[in-house]
Parts: sequence; C-alpha cells; structure tokens
Amino acid sequence: MSAGTARGTILHEHWRIAFRRQYFTSRQAMQRSLDGFMKFYNERRPHQGYRLRGRTAADLFTGVAGLAS
Repeated sequence: MSAGTARGTILHEHWRIAFRRQYFTSRQAMQRSLDGFMKFYNERRPHQGYRLRGRTAADLFTGVAGLAS
C-alpha cells in the first residue's frame, strides 16, 4: 500500500467515523484510537487485493514468516 493509499484509507475508514462518534481531548486519545484501528485493520479486517484475497494483512505476514522458518 502506498503512503497516499494508506492516508486515504485511514481518513475514510477511521477518522471520519471516529470524529462523528467521539470528541478527542488529547493527542494521546487520538493515538489510542488510531492504534486500535490499525490493530483491527491489520489483524481482523479482510482485504480485497489480489495478493491477500480476503485474508488479513497479519495472515499474509505470518504465512510468509512461517515459510522462512
């Protein structure tokens, strides 16, 4: 994923929703929210790209890591 694609995904799938649901009062609260989204994005959200084919990014990474060992 390019940096531009990542920014767009985070903006559309996280911040636009998060800002409607919560009023952030600190950078730490925003960071916790982003950390939670990134954990969801990498470990639970299925991806549609031709390499991932419905798997999560974590599934792909651990599969590749498992091949190396």
